[in-house]
Amino acid sequence: MDSFSGEKYRLLESIFSWEEDIAFLAAQPGYDPAIGLRHRIAKRKLAYEWARALRSEFDEVYRQGLLLLVNLKTDRPDLQRDLWRLKVTFYQRFVLLKLHLLWRAPAADEVRRLSTALEYLIGYGWIIRDESLLPCPTMEP
Repeated sequence: MDSFSGEKYRLLESIFSWEEDIAFLAAQPGYDPAIGLRHRIAKRKLAYEWARALRSEFDEVYRQGLLLLVNLKTDRPDLQRDLWRLKVTFYQRFVLLKLHLLWRAPAADEVRRLSTALEYLIGYGWIIRDESLLPCPTMEP
């Protein structure tokens, strides 16, 4: 859990602000619509890469959370349920983000919701780790 942070994804959320960028560029002298098109294409490509990286990290943190649950000395169905709900919520938001990107709709809100879901998952990982009486070697840096 130490190596995971939702903050790095929050810093990258600005790649989803291409419409504001294009509006700024369009107001500049010598603007050509081809510039805006290239900018929009480049930002969308970055957005897809961002989404893939976030999904990959979420899946890894989720797997580590499950491993921690297995190592708990007491059964915690409430934590298992909460982890499952976080996964379902994350993937619902992930699909919505992909649809926003496909439809070229504003995606900033979905991006924030995805980052928040990862941060919640990291928080649950810390709760599970604190409750575990057994150290989990996969969690050490």
